Amino acid sequence: MRLIIFILAAMACTPALAEEPVSFQKIDEVPLSQQQIFDSSLIWLAETFRDSEEVIEYKDRDTGTIIGNGIVETKGGMFLAPPNKSRFQLRIDTKEGRYRLTFSKVELWVGDYGTTWKPIEEANRQMLEPKILERFEQIAQDFKSGVQKEAAAAGGKDW
Repeated sequence: MRLIIFILAAMACTPALAEEPVSFQKIDEVPLSQQQIFDSSLIWLAETFRDSEEVIEYKDRDTGTIIGNGIVETKGGMFLAPPNKSRFQLRIDTKEGRYRLTFSKVELWVGDYGTTWKPIEEANRQMLEPKILERFEQIAQDFKSGVQKEAAAAGGKDW
């Protein structure tokens, strides 16, 4: 009996292991210059998110880095459940012929009628993380096609 009490007390005093933060990274190649990728990325952000001035926190043409924020909806976890809103930070790093997208700082809109943002690590991560990562993959695919389309359109500016 004393052994059981000792084990339970030890478990209660042991801090929970910290979970790794949710992040998603995609590196891809496109046949464009760093400048074309950077400029097309800014246009893609403006067209994808409602207000690029609110979305973009930082941009540096010399380093080819853009940092912004986004919000996406994912399907609810249960049958007929409402969609979940997720907020995240998106970092775009551009180089000659390639780019890297990094999604991080993922938070969920939670509470009664969605009253506050909460890190996904403190929420139902096992159910929601796969859906959010799938959504990030969709955004990454949309980004690639958007950047290529915008760069192609920029080449024919003499309309």
